[in-house]
Amino acid sequence: MISVTKSLAIHLMVALAVPAAAEEFRILDLRDPNHPSRQAIVYMGEQLKLQTAGRHTVKALQQSATNEITLQQVKLGNIAMAVYGLALFHPIVPASVVPSLPYVFRSERHQHEVLDGPIGDDILADFESEGLVGLCFYDVGARSFFSVRRKIRHIDDLRGMRIRVQPGEIMGPILRSVGAIPTILPFLRVYDHLKVGALDGGEFDLVSWEGARYPEVARYYSFTRHNMIPRVVVFSKKLWDGLSAEDRAGLRVAARASARYHRAIQAEAERTARRSAEAAGAEFVADVDRQSFVEAMVPAGMRLVVGSRQKELLRQVQEVGLRLD
Repeated sequence: MISVTKSLAIHLMVALAVPAAAEEFRILDLRDPNHPSRQAIVYMGEQLKLQTAGRHTVKALQQSATNEITLQQVKLGNIAMAVYGLALFHPIVPASVVPSLPYVFRSERHQHEVLDGPIGDDILADFESEGLVGLCFYDVGARSFFSVRRKIRHIDDLRGMRIRVQPGEIMGPILRSVGAIPTILPFLRVYDHLKVGALDGGEFDLVSWEGARYPEVARYYSFTRHNMIPRVVVFSKKLWDGLSAEDRAGLRVAARASARYHRAIQAEAERTARRSAEAAGAEFVADVDRQSFVEAMVPAGMRLVVGSRQKELLRQVQEVGLRLD
């Protein structure tokens, strides 16, 4: 006769031998299917299949609600994952402010060294306090100002202009300090406000600006390249805690691989976006007095670095830049 202890041991061994149930992790993204971020998500799904012997995959869903609403759905575990601009987290994850500061990165190489290394890992770890697991960063290129009526060449050109900002992000006080009028508006409402003249402009990376059809209503794009805010892939901690260690590792590997893939296709996406925008009548402004933006925006950004954690991260980021020079 089998003892109770031996019986329990047998059942436990059987349970451990059974693979975890297959999952199709749903991930929300605001960008259109042709955007590098969306293509990277598809790549992530392919890599996750490889990592889990075909058990798990990823399915991209078009985000149709505001970031604030969908973020709550991710935290609750109703949606597994999402891709957001890092600016969304400025009010709740203080460490996210540092890689969002104007001109904090001296080059793409500087940004990559920071985000791919221990500093990036430290920033991602801070998302857990908000019920999220930070998996990786997507490098979407530098952000620049775009406008409806006049070209932006000098920092003074921003004076009096209504410039769209995201709720809670640090660009609001920075723009206010240079005489602009920061206008808080969700992404899904920006196009219509530009069209009717309720906004004078905004700031966006080149690919997203073209993909959102902004050249139709805001044709001037000035290469100020004032910050290089990445997007971040987050996973619901509520769901994450229920995954096996093996599946968690597989997700991390797949996410990091998708970040490298995103970076590999970004340059071509920028070239394609520029050609498409020019064909639609957009004008690119290259003769920008970038130093005027640096002199005004960098000090304004530094005033927003207030906590000891932020200051230490900033010191580390700057140290990496000096080492690479």
